[in-house]
Amino acid sequence: MKHLIRFLLIPAILIMTAQQVLASKEKEVGYKTVTSEELQKLQKDTKDLVIIDSRGKKYIDDGVVIEGAKLLPADKTNAKSLAKLLSTKETPVVFYCSDTNCGAS
Repeated sequence: MKHLIRFLLIPAILIMTAQQVLASKEKEVGYKTVTSEELQKLQKDTKDLVIIDSRGKKYIDDGVVIEGAKLLPADKTNAKSLAKLLSTKETPVVFYCSDTNCGAS
């Protein structure tokens, strides 16, 4: 019985800890995941918002692009390339890629 409780309890604790780490990571690094509705509101309400498409050119040619987005694939993103697209360090920026599981953005 003890082994069964440990077997069930340890994964539950790990999952709860992982959720807390991910939530605190968003606050720590200063990013937030936004929905398409939130992005539309940001586009309307934020004058100097820059939207960066982190996908590769292949995806741009084959798919949908958010109007006004700048192409900057993840493998080309660095301080220098961002400085060319953002007017200041405080410029609000949204990165996007293929889906919510895509790590490029």
